[in-house]
Amino acid sequence: MASFRVATLVRSGVRINDAVRQVVDYVTKLFGPGNIGLIAIDSSGNVASAFNTEVMGRAWSREGMGKVIVAHLPSDPFP
Repeated sequence: MASFRVATLVRSGVRINDAVRQVVDYVTKLFGPGNIGLIAIDSSGNVASAFNTEVMGRAWSREGMGKVIVAHLPSDPFP
């Protein structure tokens, strides 16, 4: 139900990146690290991700970008 929790937060006015982070933090508090990763996009096209694992493959692109952004590590640039 993590995605539903993100959607509920966004619907209540929380920014997508904050909502995703809050849900990952909540799951981490309940179950510890190493078990969740989320990628989300809001109705304005803003992309966000958060995870509590050592790595998580993520990729995104938009029309006209000409390339795909790929990230694996927490320090890798990703929207």
